[in-house]
Amino acid sequence: MITTIENLQYLPPLETLNLSNNRIQSLEGLSSQNSIRELDVSHNLIETLQGIEQLKSLRTLNLAYNQITDIKEIQRLKVHKELRELHIEGNRITELRYIN
Repeated sequence: MITTIENLQYLPPLETLNLSNNRIQSLEGLSSQNSIRELDVSHNLIETLQGIEQLKSLRTLNLAYNQITDIKEIQRLKVHKELRELHIEGNRITELRYIN
């Protein structure tokens, strides 16, 4: 199982990346693949979206069944003007009052 996102800089530019069903805790390490349009990191251990800001081409993001508890993490996605599809079901978000 994958626990860390690393060495993606050695791959050609990717448009789709599926890292679902692993033990990834952080999205750090994605910045070298800023052409990703579809990212599936569902069923991992992610608590924060730090590191996702670099993926400016992102259109589809699957964060389902992770460990996100703070809705403020979703606020990081504001910079993604192309984002059309977001899956966050199965996380532990308990308050929505900070969304604007």
